[in-house]
Amino acid sequence: MNNPIDYGDNVRVIPSAPTKFEPGTIASACGFRIIKNNKEAQTEEMPIGTKLWLLEKGDGSSFEVPEEFLARLE
Repeated sequence: MNNPIDYGDNVRVIPSAPTKFEPGTIASACGFRIIKNNKEAQTEEMPIGTKLWLLEKGDGSSFEVPEEFLARLE
């Protein structure tokens, strides 16, 4: 990732992201959370410390994607 992501940025889910994160989708970053404990890590199947961005698509629906799978659009 070249540029850090911030609230309101338009981002694209990178093509190599797992299918469940909707590769190629363009959305707006509207918040994030960091996995902080074992319970969250087990639920999300990701390690503690993972930064999950809440993304909103053009149709108003939203979903979470780990920051490592996002590219900020200029």
